[in-house]
Amino acid sequence: MEMTTDFVHENYEMVKPPRREELSIKDYDNRDFLISSEAASPAMSAFMSNRYSEYRTLAFPSWKRLKLAGMKLPEISPRRSLSCSDPYVRSLISMNSDDVELLDRLDFEGLDRKILLQGDIFFSEGSMISIPPNKSLDNPYSVAFNRDSRILNNMFVLGENSSLKVVVDSGRLGNWLLQNNRFLIKEGASLELLILNRMIERGHGFINNLYLLEKNARLRVFEINCGNTSTASFHMALLEGEKALASLEPLFVARGDTVLDMQYVVRHRAIESDGRISGSGVLLDNGRSVFRGTIDIKRGAKGAKGSEHSNVLMLSESARADTIPSLLVGENQVDASHAATVGSVDGQKLFYLMSRGLTRDQSMSIIVRGAFEPTLREIDEIFPDHSEVVRDEFERDMRF
Repeated sequence: MEMTTDFVHENYEMVKPPRREELSIKDYDNRDFLISSEAASPAMSAFMSNRYSEYRTLAFPSWKRLKLAGMKLPEISPRRSLSCSDPYVRSLISMNSDDVELLDRLDFEGLDRKILLQGDIFFSEGSMISIPPNKSLDNPYSVAFNRDSRILNNMFVLGENSSLKVVVDSGRLGNWLLQNNRFLIKEGASLELLILNRMIERGHGFINNLYLLEKNARLRVFEINCGNTSTASFHMALLEGEKALASLEPLFVARGDTVLDMQYVVRHRAIESDGRISGSGVLLDNGRSVFRGTIDIKRGAKGAKGSEHSNVLMLSESARADTIPSLLVGENQVDASHAATVGSVDGQKLFYLMSRGLTRDQSMSIIVRGAFEPTLREIDEIFPDHSEVVRDEFERDMRF
């Protein structure tokens, strides 16, 4: 299992800190498990049973930042049957032993082991998407949610030299969501991913994403966090092949009492691998963000490049931004850096625009949008059918 934090360095093992007080939340029981495992293939049934045995030994975490006390889990209902004419898509619940072996290979801790296991066991919908070698799909594969499907579990396998675009959109429905997504990007393959977290009801959202990149694989992730749901998101890119490249580019807005707890880890294990984390956000009202970016370069990853940067604009005295960059380097001959900026709008820029006849709110709007515009233009180009939705969400959340 890939751990979020590596507690071993050479011959030394760090003492793992004790878990904070755990919460008492009405949990899923044996009846819910039987409903979830109904119609599972023998291999998948064994996988879920093993996961459930571990799940029952764990309690929900008492997080310091994103509070889970009082959280109500969605009711488990029988899975909807998957009817899809796409030859590259099949139901996760019906996977064979080879597929399940791959699912085990892509096991990881995620945000919290309890929450990740919940997605692996009690998912209401789940698919395995396998793209053949040398196949390029022009239209994005879309993953959408509805009120009856609040736990999703998907696995994507990109064959050698293939390319795929994926859009995961929470929509503006519901107040609770959990998704696990695993991606195996084989040699020379390319993945471009757009994640839209934009639920407008107060509640909780959880994301666990793992990316394994082989030689010369390419990954680019755009994550949009907005809306009213407090969200905890976790992304880990494992650069296992030489010259693999991963770029994680989140944009976020937190207003009202919304809390965004975001963690991005790029782990280099191969020579000349390249990992980048670059985030931009705006906080209004009592909004709070926690941005944790980790570049982890392991011994043997000579010539690796890693960079982490975050920029947060504070537009309220009541808002709070916690930025926690981390740079772990176990190899010489690497290029690694991190930087973080937290501040308010530049007064000189604001004065300049207002001196040209704009109101204060209009001037603020222009400055704030300027922080997002370079990434938004990239989204416009790569995901033209979804760029309007992305921009509309920012327009809605950045009213002054």
